[in-house]
Amino acid sequence: MYRKKSVPWTSQPGVFTGFSAPWNRGLKFAFEASLGKRDLVTNYASGPVSGVSFSGGVKGVQANFSGSQADKSCTFGVHHGMDGATEATWDVLVYFSGANPTGIICGQWDGYTQEWLLQASSGSLLWVPADDNLTNRTRFDLSSAFPTAGWYRISCSWWSTSSKLLLINGVDKTASLSVISTGAASIGTNNTVDELQIGMASGNSALNGAVVFARAWNVKKTLAELQDLHNVPWRIFKPLPGYFPVAAASAPQLLVPISDVSAGAWTPSAGSDLYAMLDEGTYSDADYIVSTTSSTCEMRVTVGTDPVSSTGHILRYRLLAGTGTISASLKQGSTTIASYGPHTLTGAAQDFAQTLSGGEADSITDYSDLRVVFVSNG
Repeated sequence: MYRKKSVPWTSQPGVFTGFSAPWNRGLKFAFEASLGKRDLVTNYASGPVSGVSFSGGVKGVQANFSGSQADKSCTFGVHHGMDGATEATWDVLVYFSGANPTGIICGQWDGYTQEWLLQASSGSLLWVPADDNLTNRTRFDLSSAFPTAGWYRISCSWWSTSSKLLLINGVDKTASLSVISTGAASIGTNNTVDELQIGMASGNSALNGAVVFARAWNVKKTLAELQDLHNVPWRIFKPLPGYFPVAAASAPQLLVPISDVSAGAWTPSAGSDLYAMLDEGTYSDADYIVSTTSSTCEMRVTVGTDPVSSTGHILRYRLLAGTGTISASLKQGSTTIASYGPHTLTGAAQDFAQTLSGGEADSITDYSDLRVVFVSNG
């Protein structure tokens, strides 16, 4: 007997399966080096050009830029997907061949009407989310964004003229941004010449490095969404259907806390580690964790393997006698898989065995990064 299950992309796709919800909402441009030099949204494609080549690398297939490529070496035409946007999001994985680089990462910035831009300049990031019809501009800079050669993941979102979020390699850099100008509330709509390009723009410096992917949306994303996308960059693609034999499901696995991520105001009954109080296969009320105030703790659990099943995922926990309430949740990285409670504490211990739904179980894509979270309120 075989069971059908949609398998999320956890590595760079070699075939285009379409875009997944909710990431397809507002997606206006998507380049994936493994799928060729084309915009997966509009299907605009261009042929080989001197100075741009494709090869395998540590991050997957990448587009290589020599640093001397000409204008329009990696172009996607006069693009109108971002026209008129009052909010927008970009996500790019780029490699710089040298420290403190200068070069165009991607944008529509040919010097005519100009629309938006991501650029490295002597190691700083220049981010122009909007240039409007009247040449008003909103621009944010991050000094020393790229101090060394290497890979950089740039995820940024903009809305309401001056509101913004920026993550570099998953680290929130928003507070370090310098506001250069906030003159444009929207991206211009009068473009007839500027082409959307990666690695170069007319009259600018060429990128010396590589790009694995570049995406643009005309909607904003929250910090949680950007972090979620950082953890699984290919989740924008529709899961690949697959068939698995039911008999191939793995033996039961017991995943227990193995390290503390954050303790908050929670304390262990002995020692200094929360997880050590909860890591036994059979519970013992002799060791426990406690919080006498409102607080959150998070612990990483044992690395597991995908059981190739949508059933049988159970979160078990025991709450001892007390006052106040406790909520529990299961997370993969920063993404919440399932939440339970709040449970009201009583004069007796309570045991809980929470079974994940099929959808919740299928949403787990990385069994090496599962965490349990407890929130006290009392």
